[in-house]
Amino acid sequence: MARESQKMQVAVIVLGMLCVVLVVTTFLGWRSANELTKRADDARKRADAAEQAQRQAASQLQFLMFMVGASNQSLDALKQAGLQMTPELQKVEDQFRQDMAQFGEGLPAEQQNYHTVCANLVAALQQKNEALANADNRIKQTLQELNTKVAELTQRAQAAEAARQQAEQTLLQEVQKFNADRQKYLQQAQADAQKINDMAQQVAQLQADFQEREKQLLNRIEQQQNSIARLREELSNLRKESFERPDGRIVTVNQIERYVWINLGLADGLRPQTIFGVFDQNVTNVRHATPKASIEVTRVLDQHLAEARIVDDSARNPILRNDFIYSPSWQVGSKVRFALAGFMDINRDGVSDRELIRNLILANNGQIDAEVTDTGELVGKVEVGIRFLVLGREPTERDTPEMLKNFSQLRESCQDIGVQLLSVEDLLNLFGWKPSVQTVKLGSDTAPGAFQPRQPPPRGANGRRLLTGWRSTLPTKVRFQSGTAAN
Repeated sequence: MARESQKMQVAVIVLGMLCVVLVVTTFLGWRSANELTKRADDARKRADAAEQAQRQAASQLQFLMFMVGASNQSLDALKQAGLQMTPELQKVEDQFRQDMAQFGEGLPAEQQNYHTVCANLVAALQQKNEALANADNRIKQTLQELNTKVAELTQRAQAAEAARQQAEQTLLQEVQKFNADRQKYLQQAQADAQKINDMAQQVAQLQADFQEREKQLLNRIEQQQNSIARLREELSNLRKESFERPDGRIVTVNQIERYVWINLGLADGLRPQTIFGVFDQNVTNVRHATPKASIEVTRVLDQHLAEARIVDDSARNPILRNDFIYSPSWQVGSKVRFALAGFMDINRDGVSDRELIRNLILANNGQIDAEVTDTGELVGKVEVGIRFLVLGREPTERDTPEMLKNFSQLRESCQDIGVQLLSVEDLLNLFGWKPSVQTVKLGSDTAPGAFQPRQPPPRGANGRRLLTGWRSTLPTKVRFQSGTAAN
């Protein structure tokens, strides 16, 4: 019994020791956990602060990049994105705005940066240097003329002195005559000296007149440049207004026979096979609208009446009376003039469709004045009166230098005279042409004849390409549903 009690006491003692050890271990673990939690919170705070500093540094970098012209974001956009303006940044911004107000006057807000301002200042200095160089050349020419005159007078004085010495050596009686001659020569020299002084004054006056004339010419050039900019803007607005107006209206519709009648005719210079896009009568801007149908003129009936067949339309949005019609290459009483540039691949098969675009424009009474061909050759020239520049894919570094040069030259020349830029897709959309896709189902029963090469449109009796009703025979390639006759 005593032994069992002793064992019980030992067990109680061991259990008590274990409890003490457990309590101590739990306390140490709790304290360690608190320290780790505190360290984690401190680490998160430092990370947040570092991230905030990084964002601020990135915003400040964008801020500085904008000022040197290396960023497209404006100062207001950077501030809205969370840029915090420190006193140092505010001081930099104030100095930047002061510099732009002083040196960037006349530049658009998005171009006001140190890079653009420096480029403009360098261009202005170059112009001034050229003007000064021209003035220096004129001054040098005048000085050369003066030196020639002085040399001539010097030679004359030397000749007079030689004559005087010869007269003294030959006859004393000629002294009086010689003195008289010498006096005459001196008077002539004084007169020549007076002329030299007068010429020097004239040179100074010419320099002053040149500077005044230069100032007047610079002011006149600035006025003319402002006038050109204003006239270019007015021309663009006039062309934009003309571009947004329809060419005519639908007079009557016969959906059963698939024909319509329009209010254009002989007096308007209309001819058969002209294609028009059809727009809803509530459309206010045909440039940015999608035609709901396309029609092709079949007969010109009267001065202001013609018959046209419906080439493409939709049952959900049929052609209605008084709907607008528009063609980018047709204009009442005159030809619409075009320029073409870029690789034109309508159906994305890697083959140029430039000939189809040319035929479409020419068949609709359009005129092509200038173009950069697929070989890079510049044909024709840009003149005032060209209305549209139709742009295909721009050349890349893989194309020839001649292609890159002529493409840029044609586009810049058109932009200088206010020509409207028009993509190939927009041109076809305004004509109302829509592509279709022919597919060939692959399988063991597919006939080899289904994969025929793409064929050009046939020619008529007059040798012109017939695009009406023509379909490409190449499967899985985009082609037009309608067309017309062209050269």
